[in-house]
Amino acid sequence: MLPIKVRFATWFSVTMLVVGVLLSVSGVLTERYISLFPGIVLVLVGVLSMINPAYVVEAHEVQVRNMLGMTLKRLPLRGPLDLRVDEKAVWFVPTGKRVMGNFGLDKAGIKQVSEFVASGQANAGQPGPGQAPFAQQQPQAPQPQAWDPQQGQPGQQPQAPQPQAWDPQQPQQGQQPPHPQQPGQNPYGR
Repeated sequence: MLPIKVRFATWFSVTMLVVGVLLSVSGVLTERYISLFPGIVLVLVGVLSMINPAYVVEAHEVQVRNMLGMTLKRLPLRGPLDLRVDEKAVWFVPTGKRVMGNFGLDKAGIKQVSEFVASGQANAGQPGPGQAPFAQQQPQAPQPQAWDPQQGQPGQQPQAPQPQAWDPQQPQQGQQPPHPQQPGQNPYGR
């Protein structure tokens, strides 16, 4: 089942090819060579989108790729539950970011990814091959809170300290009183 290669939809690739060929041919026939360049680019996009996948889901990572086949982004997977699939996109759950939108992608590949995520939901809590079973934690009794005179009674919100006006005769912690200046003395000590 793994790796799952999600490719671009056939209609997307064929549309890019047809539009690219039409632009290229019309540019040559009308001698407007400026339209030859976008036509060649669209033909390349059509061919590359047929060959290379948009993203690949492997056992421990998702690779988002460009049309040239280069990996643009790697997202580490702890398991299938790190992905979420909906009708518009595939989401990476730990960060909440979108892996890729589903527009222009092959529906069969997206269905494979959603089956992969569903298999993780069905096996949630069960150890996989080569993994130790999860230790079940026993519920613990709540710990009693000690009374703190500065905080008030247990369970009460602590009172914020009241602001005090600054008194030059008694500097507060972390503050220095201003230095007395002699008339004509440089305040920078020069």
